Amino acid sequence: MTVYLGENLKKLRAEKELTQEALANLLGISGQAVSKWERGESYPDITLLPAIAALFGVSVDSLLGVDKSIREQEIQAEMDCYFQLNHAGDFSQAKEVIKRAVSEFPGDFRLLVRLMEAIIIDENTSDDGAMSEYSQVKSIYESIQNYCVDDSIRMWSKRLICTVYKRLQNVKDSGVTSEALTEIIAQMPSMRNSCDYISTYILAPGKEHDDACRTAIDELVYLLCGVMVNYCYYDDRFTPEYKIGVMESQNKILDGLYPCGDYGKNYIQTIYRFGHLGHLYHEIGNDKKALENLSKCAELAKKYDALPEVSQRTSPLFAGMTFNKANTPKSHSEAMSQRIKRLMLEKYPLSAEFKGSENFKRIIESLC
Repeated sequence: MTVYLGENLKKLRAEKELTQEALANLLGISGQAVSKWERGESYPDITLLPAIAALFGVSVDSLLGVDKSIREQEIQAEMDCYFQLNHAGDFSQAKEVIKRAVSEFPGDFRLLVRLMEAIIIDENTSDDGAMSEYSQVKSIYESIQNYCVDDSIRMWSKRLICTVYKRLQNVKDSGVTSEALTEIIAQMPSMRNSCDYISTYILAPGKEHDDACRTAIDELVYLLCGVMVNYCYYDDRFTPEYKIGVMESQNKILDGLYPCGDYGKNYIQTIYRFGHLGHLYHEIGNDKKALENLSKCAELAKKYDALPEVSQRTSPLFAGMTFNKANTPKSHSEAMSQRIKRLMLEKYPLSAEFKGSENFKRIIESLC
């Protein structure tokens, strides 16, 4: 991408009758830096571009002298590459791709928020690594909050920074407090004010309204199941029997909405839920039900892996829509069958005697 920032900056500065020193003072930088920009020897930090553009009353694209249509095509190509690498589980390479894109297309907040996401996904789980991640992500977050006018990107960056704050709350000397996390959360819209919900009753009857309703159902079921798991599955205040009841109620909801088993974005959550039910039934001594649920978990994992990247929905409520696996929330690079195999063998609290049974071994063999 050819950038004409130096020429444009010099022209805009002259129109405003600003000296290099005066512009530098307004931006809080040195006059030497402005001089280098105009000679094309260096470029401003990406976080400064929105401020410079705003100062002269132009867009960042105009400041850079970029053809917008060509720029959009090139940005989309970089995003497609990033999505493909993420979907394949190559998170480190995905991060490098988006870093390169941010450097190539400075000031594009769509890329910046993706860089936030990429850094977090590829995080180093040590305390030092988390702190390093925090400093990188916080700088991008502040730039988005200060200069981006797209609310969807602003809210997305808030959600991302919250995941980092959660990780660092208990890290000594991190400077991150629960109060800071709560303050950011309070700035975000409630579910009732989300576009997914509002569109279901604002749009006029027709295909657009139908698609909005079906998309909202998928999203709301995903949120409902996720919140119920977050609330009680990991909390020892709730008995295994109660947790089983909660998850069985979720199965009933999904059986009604997705009788053909085309769970859409809820597919992976459903796989995990049957796995959770398996070990919970084992915990209360009902190994028959444990095996049934673990078998169902394995069956769905294999079906998910076998799905094409894009498939047609078949349940009556969603007929005519497509399901794109790339849009399914996923935090690992393994095939689902291998992921489930590892969880059953290494993570789920199943006794050695149970794992030594022929029925359990057959389930594991089916995942190979």
